Parts: sequence; C-alpha cells; structure tokens
Amino acid sequence: MKILTPAKINPLLYILSKREDGFHELYMHMVPVSLFDTLTFTHNDGQGLNLKVSGAEFSEPPEENLVVRAVRIFELESGETVNLNVILEKHIPSGAGLGGGSGNAAGTIQALNHLYRRSSETEG
Repeated sequence: MKILTPAKINPLLYILSKREDGFHELYMHMVPVSLFDTLTFTHNDGQGLNLKVSGAEFSEPPEENLVVRAVRIFELESGETVNLNVILEKHIPSGAGLGGGSGNAAGTIQALNHLYRRSSETEG
C-alpha cells in the first residue's frame, strides 16, 4: 500500500483559549501544497516494524519518528502486533513547519486502519 502525505501551510493561525486538557483552541486556515512525502507499507512475516527513511537525515532515534510513534499507539490501542516494512520517502523538509511529520503519522494511522481492518472513527 502506498500513501502520499501532503505538505500544508497555515497562512492564518490564531491561538485562542487554553482547554482543560492543556491543549489550545485554534483558528486556522490551512492550504495544502503540491509537495508530498510517500509512505509504502508491505507485510513481513513476524519481523515487527521495520522503518526505512530516504531523502532526509534524522538525528533523533527511530522510536521518536512520528511514523514509529503512530504505529506504537496503534498497537497499544488495537492489541495488534504490527509486522510491516515501511518506507518513508521524505520530500517535505523536516522542521520547516509544513506538517510533514504529523501528515506522516496521520497517513500511517490511515494505512494501519485499512491493513488491519480497523475503524478510523473515534468514540465520544
């Protein structure tokens, strides 16, 4: 399975009140741009998660990558053990404020829900 995760810019962003959960209410206008990272997912035979990243250098440990963190949360919440090879082809510059990391995490959750036949809806 291959997923394109688009970059985005926020030409208008206002931080509003702080919520009880510690997060802030936001008012923003988001515009997607024609720059994408690519995620490719293939099953492996019980080898766990194998992530390969191309197109960017990362100084952080692999467990801090948002793709890996999304997989770990999915495993925790679903009870599944993820056995996938994931190739992340970076075209969105890291740390540029274009939403590359969060888009990759969202794309990963979308792929996992499809591959493991889980609903993407949340309760509550």
